[in-house]
Amino acid sequence: MDDINRRTLLRASAAATGGALVASSAGADETRTGRSNRFRTPRGAVAEVAHRGFAGRYPENTLAAVQEAARAGADMIEIDVLPCRDGTVVVFHDETLGDKTDEEGAVVATDCETVTSAEVLRSGQTIPTLREVLETVPTSTALNVEFKNSGPDGYVEFARRVFALLDQYDHEVIISSFNADAMAACREVDPTVPIAYLFADDSGQGMAVARQYDCEAVHPSNGVVDRELVCTAHDESRAVNVYTLDTWQEVEELRALGVDGVITDYRLTGFGNRYDPSVPRSACASGSRRDDGDVFTAGETNRVDIAVTAPERSTVRDAIPDTWRPLTEAGDEVTVEEADNRTYLVFDRPASAGERTTYTYFVEAPRETGDYEFGPVAVRPHGARAFTPVPSTTDRNAVVGRDTELD
Repeated sequence: MDDINRRTLLRASAAATGGALVASSAGADETRTGRSNRFRTPRGAVAEVAHRGFAGRYPENTLAAVQEAARAGADMIEIDVLPCRDGTVVVFHDETLGDKTDEEGAVVATDCETVTSAEVLRSGQTIPTLREVLETVPTSTALNVEFKNSGPDGYVEFARRVFALLDQYDHEVIISSFNADAMAACREVDPTVPIAYLFADDSGQGMAVARQYDCEAVHPSNGVVDRELVCTAHDESRAVNVYTLDTWQEVEELRALGVDGVITDYRLTGFGNRYDPSVPRSACASGSRRDDGDVFTAGETNRVDIAVTAPERSTVRDAIPDTWRPLTEAGDEVTVEEADNRTYLVFDRPASAGERTTYTYFVEAPRETGDYEFGPVAVRPHGARAFTPVPSTTDRNAVVGRDTELD
């Protein structure tokens, strides 16, 4: 059995199917560590991840739920894992038994016989072990295994136990968690295992953790995902799978944003011929910037050169600190706009579709010393209402002294 192939998200052969999670061109998605990222869906596709085995329809995290989710055609099934008292890995979401079973007590402090005999949500189903789930779910269905409480032995030992079980089966697997320590433990135990960081609110902090551990994917909540997050993640070769969705309208909106997967409580993407499975997704713009340096004196002129490649003909703007004075008599023609204590330079010449377009402008450093942020560059496709930031187009410049000619 090939460990590397087993631990990628989905087999390359799945790319031909409507629910494929594998990118049509893996070579374009090499991460900085050199691993091929197989998480990205082909253009227009969106993978469906059954949250706790479609928890809105079946008793969550049970054998019945995962069996029915696989039968319904989910591309992947998300399950939650933690250990009971003797270290056996069980599939359950809560840290305590009381809210969802007929037993009481903390899972990690309760003997495993009691845990695995506890009835879930009065369904007649009991809490399964991870081994039982692996035996039940067909190997053609991928698994998203979310680490919850690690127990008293910590996440490193817990990761070893989970990986030892996964090694005995042929499922494609990704490990996810809200806990950065779990991400660190997975990388320590086996850096070839794909991981995804979950976050609910602070997308900046979430992306920082994803970068720290070079996560193959990020799993943001539906409340924080936007075009900027999707474009930034894709620019860094990370897949974006969003939780937790309840309606097909949400799925279609996120498909249009370009997300790779949706984590849902119900079967939402099986529309057959009623909906086009290849809904076009807006591609992300890319760009770069260069200027005269990082440190300036008051009154000094800074030349800024930016380049943008936009998928559609677009208006382009850059953001400069409100105390820096634009020198509009030089460089490309711009319109100066003020908003939210920022100054925006909107270029009169639009970016051509699919081509690299360059711009130059000049600004004068203020008298006030300090650290100032430029950017990000942003694009607005013709017909669109809002500007979308272009990843990797921010820069910081410092003003450290006065130009003696000003005195």
